[in-house]
Amino acid sequence: MAHEETDFRVIIGYVCNMEIEYLGTPANLKSHLNSNHRIFETKKNNGSKDGCVSESESEFEEEEDIREKDDIKLSQKKVDHLNKKIINFIVKTCQPLSILESDAFKELLIELNRKYEIPCR
Repeated sequence: MAHEETDFRVIIGYVCNMEIEYLGTPANLKSHLNSNHRIFETKKNNGSKDGCVSESESEFEEEEDIREKDDIKLSQKKVDHLNKKIINFIVKTCQPLSILESDAFKELLIELNRKYEIPCR
């Protein structure tokens, strides 16, 4: 059976772990960044060194929009990935397992994503 080569690559988002087809142009990537992360390409650089800006001028103005996205349930794959990262953090930084019960640690995880449930010891 002959293998047909395709001219696309699958890119996995660093932040969302979503698979995006790259077909040789940035159209799918731009659409994904626009609809899922509120990142837009600028038409004029206006002296900015990076090529993207957010819809608002302040990151703090976007906090409410970010919170609305937190209402989406995390996939099991994402939960497993986050659990592994937390375990890795605990082991590599020699943290006690009781850090999982720390109010400050819980607040941090809730701030990152309200739908994420802290793994039990």
